[in-house]
Amino acid sequence: MESLEGSAEGRAFGPEEETTWQAVEAAFRSVVPDADVSVGDEHRELSDLATGLQLSMFPGEIGLSVPYWYEGPEADQMTETLRAVARGVEEATGLVAFDPQANEPFLGGGDATTARTLHDVHDAARGIGAEDGGTPPEAKPTQPFWKRLFGS
Repeated sequence: MESLEGSAEGRAFGPEEETTWQAVEAAFRSVVPDADVSVGDEHRELSDLATGLQLSMFPGEIGLSVPYWYEGPEADQMTETLRAVARGVEEATGLVAFDPQANEPFLGGGDATTARTLHDVHDAARGIGAEDGGTPPEAKPTQPFWKRLFGS
């Protein structure tokens, strides 16, 4: 994986990547239709404020991330959403989604623990604020993470 990532570093999108991106974007939008798109010379990205899902594509790499604010039935529902996105991207590209936290393919392996992981991390994060006498973080931010990080 490291050699694949390094071989494409700094490379601009070409016609092959653009074709793949169009298929990936269509697969993602079939599940999350209201995502915002960001286009750069070396990347493409879809972000959905409502779910927190973010799909990024660079030459040689496609990544999908989800925030840890989900718990209980919402975590189960998000896991189903992730399965649908992964399935769609796999079908569109012929690639296999890999879950680095589970260290195995996402579908048929890593997805089995996703809801539990979301719930556990959510609980741990909420407990941090309570343990030190502070206020636990809110479950869902009301603004995109990039605004929280950069204070805008």
